[in-house]
Amino acid sequence: MMNQPKIIIRTEYSDTYKNIPVSAFFAHVSDKGFEITAYVDEDDFTPGEVPQANTVYIRRTLETRLTISPMQMKSLHDLIGKQMKDYEDIFGKIPTPEELQEKVVEKRKNVKQGASSGTTSTKGTVGIG
Repeated sequence: MMNQPKIIIRTEYSDTYKNIPVSAFFAHVSDKGFEITAYVDEDDFTPGEVPQANTVYIRRTLETRLTISPMQMKSLHDLIGKQMKDYEDIFGKIPTPEELQEKVVEKRKNVKQGASSGTTSTKGTVGIG
């Protein structure tokens, strides 16, 4: 039986290391593996600009792109799955974007119905952001 070498990892930060509060991701498969781009969306209001009716301006800043090998993507998938389970065990189920949108639509229906009957309520309001 061969002795396994002792592995010592010395961690240091890159000069370009940064912490990014990510709004969302988009991803695709390439010949290099999996590519994930992280981005941040913010309101884009320019003083003096006259907004168009029924228009929301958003500034999307692409922050970083990760190219991940299939083996590491599988490891990342397992890691995130465990982290999600641990989080939900403590804080409760995280709704999917579709579930959250359904709650917003239902809340708007209830507010409109309340407005037409002369009563309104903000109890249980769901925000997106």
